[in-house]
Amino acid sequence: MSVRRQFISPPIRRKDGRGRPSTPFLRERILRSATELFAEREFDLVLIDEVAAHAGVGKGSVYRQFKSKEELYAAAVIDGFAELQREIRAALPGCSSIRAQ
Repeated sequence: MSVRRQFISPPIRRKDGRGRPSTPFLRERILRSATELFAEREFDLVLIDEVAAHAGVGKGSVYRQFKSKEELYAAAVIDGFAELQREIRAALPGCSSIRAQ
């Protein structure tokens, strides 16, 4: 049985010294988890509690990054379109004609 270890970097302290220190890449981790869950199930069947658990964060952390489930879903969709656009642009330089594009 293998042991899988994940490196978690220490939290970055806020400059003003107030509040909870920020966690690097927290928003990206939450967004990635939400994207995976929305890809598996319909919007109404995905709970913020599940997104938080999948990302390894508390529910409050999700709501500090995204004001609502709708905002989280919109960010996931926009991120998906941006990734699709990057893939298309990466494939286009190899095309020699407008028709091939």
